[in-house]
Amino acid sequence: MGIPLLDCFAAFVPGDVANAATYDFPVRFKKVPDLTTKRVLGKDPTAFEPLREAAEELAGQGVRAVTGDCGFLALHQRRLAARLEIPVFLSSLLQIPFISSIIGPS
Repeated sequence: MGIPLLDCFAAFVPGDVANAATYDFPVRFKKVPDLTTKRVLGKDPTAFEPLREAAEELAGQGVRAVTGDCGFLALHQRRLAARLEIPVFLSSLLQIPFISSIIGPS
């Protein structure tokens, strides 16, 4: 599992995507320089390139999938998935269509 990380400081407690203790299998983290919270929350389209570079570097290191540490990375889901040859799931928000389909309209 490869996890590009936002360029920020936060306490990542066990259970958080960005804490290695969360997993019982190996993960690789890659802090993405200048991929700040402000850029991601502000929907900065130029944030894609450093994210792509980090994800491709992780893929080159042999990870079998890439996920993200911020739900707002979902904005780059389709574009990044189209560029990598491994599964990409940047946000838990990707589960919304599935959940909607199993609980019915009401």
